[in-house]
Amino acid sequence: MKKLLLTILMSCGLVVCMAQSSQSVVDFIRSTPWNLTDAELKEQYSDRQAILPDTIIKILKTHKLGEFDISSNIIAGYSLGGYNAYWGYATKGENEKPPMMLCVFDPTQTIGENVLQEIDSSLTQSLGTPMEDVISEENNKRDYGNGMVATISNVWQYEDCILTTCVLNFATEGICIDVYIIIVMNVGETEEEVEQQTKEAYRLKFRGIPIDGQLKDFEQKLISLGYTKDYSFEPRDGVGCRLKGLYVGRDCELYVYLTPMTQTVYQVRVIVGETMSWSSLKNIYLTFKNSFTKKYGEPWMLEEKFKYPYEDGDGYEISSLANGRGQYWASFNTISNEELGYIDLTLCASYGMGWLSIDFKDGYNMILKDNEMSDAL
Repeated sequence: MKKLLLTILMSCGLVVCMAQSSQSVVDFIRSTPWNLTDAELKEQYSDRQAILPDTIIKILKTHKLGEFDISSNIIAGYSLGGYNAYWGYATKGENEKPPMMLCVFDPTQTIGENVLQEIDSSLTQSLGTPMEDVISEENNKRDYGNGMVATISNVWQYEDCILTTCVLNFATEGICIDVYIIIVMNVGETEEEVEQQTKEAYRLKFRGIPIDGQLKDFEQKLISLGYTKDYSFEPRDGVGCRLKGLYVGRDCELYVYLTPMTQTVYQVRVIVGETMSWSSLKNIYLTFKNSFTKKYGEPWMLEEKFKYPYEDGDGYEISSLANGRGQYWASFNTISNEELGYIDLTLCASYGMGWLSIDFKDGYNMILKDNEMSDAL
């Protein structure tokens, strides 16, 4: 597989300030002024525009970094950590400070298979142990579409910046390239504040409401969307309240789940489609499954089967769901939508009635819930 090494430096106004000699990432952060506009950068580096290989230009134009096209803002003649490199930046306008910068390592160089581990090891030596509980193996992948997938490796804080190492894989028109990056955000906050901001930025949402906080505030936000609180419901088994209303035009019940110690909202369960008809129930399940697939990609876990003696079409499907012989569920990882969490669809049944359960689980607060349960043991 052809290897290409890229370093992307993202910030609130990150600009180029590199010497011809080799620099470390730490040196770069220390020496970089964060205040030039796109127009000022173009003027300062007008004589240093780089010409990249057509293959790289095509990839950069096809796979934009969010809304940014950096393919025409490449500056030549730098080195970083012993590699020959190009620097570039992204911008929204000539009067705006670039929120993103990248370093393209010369693809003609020999780059080892373990380069990401080497980068992580070097940063750990310079910056110390990576931040904990920000990224886990369950939520470290992000699918940007168009054949581009990011896998996050580690996160550090250094002075006013947050550094993230990850690898991008581009697969398009027969070309498959691994792109190694270091993301640097200039945040100017404490480590605790940075970690909280990171969590807020990637918080899973239910109808636009972050799944977080205390029950009173959360249920008030749901009520403002038209849901009605069921005051006859008594909190139990980690469920703080029940509300009724509509979800995607269907009558539903909402259940809000709380962590055991801090009583933090971590999950919202939606119950829809109560019916005695298997065909109707299956259709509801497939409709929601297709909608979530369009938004988040294919389920990362899936099971749709009946165990002997039951089978789809025998007229006893709902009974098999009730006695555990039928399994119909799909789980979606929401990282492709830049939200850390999971959405689970599960067909359930009892006493001849079937329904669809949709669970929205915030990734960060699921970890909090598990930690609080362990502490309580």
